[in-house]
Amino acid sequence: MQSPARAQIQKATILGLLAPTLGEEKSLAVWEQAIRSLGIAAADAYTPEEVSAVFESLATTPGLVGVVARFARARFDTGASVPPSSRREDDDGVAAPTSIREPPAGRIPLADVLSLLAPSLGEEKAMEVIVQVAKTLRLAPTELTRPGALAILDAMASSSGLLGVVARLGKTRFLLRYPG
Repeated sequence: MQSPARAQIQKATILGLLAPTLGEEKSLAVWEQAIRSLGIAAADAYTPEEVSAVFESLATTPGLVGVVARFARARFDTGASVPPSSRREDDDGVAAPTSIREPPAGRIPLADVLSLLAPSLGEEKAMEVIVQVAKTLRLAPTELTRPGALAILDAMASSSGLLGVVARLGKTRFLLRYPG
């Protein structure tokens, strides 16, 4: 039987899902406000149910906090790791694994770029924008290299509104997956 302490998620790990975009201070403030509004006691660790409830609540927030919370919720729900810069060791001294992987044969699968944008834009809209930007940049979206994928994300990141925010977040996640 698993001990209750091991079932808890460390606060530092949770904040590591928000901090790359919101910053440490804003992430902490947003987290503390959300737990207070949900009646959850402040602690150094939380149950998975409490973390899910907080992310669900934050995901309904308009603007950047809501977008970041939706990404954090998706990463938390799928068990994805915290970015290396925010990685913390658990009580048992084992660091969370990273999600970094090598591009297959120098190519970036279109599905990987799509997965960075689809949770917030929807799969159809994300695909439409990727293809449109790739065409503008004279790139074949089905045969992307790391520089080509970055060029697409950079072009999208210069957009205003939700697309720009999502593309900037996506670019950060892309760089974590495919470091230079």
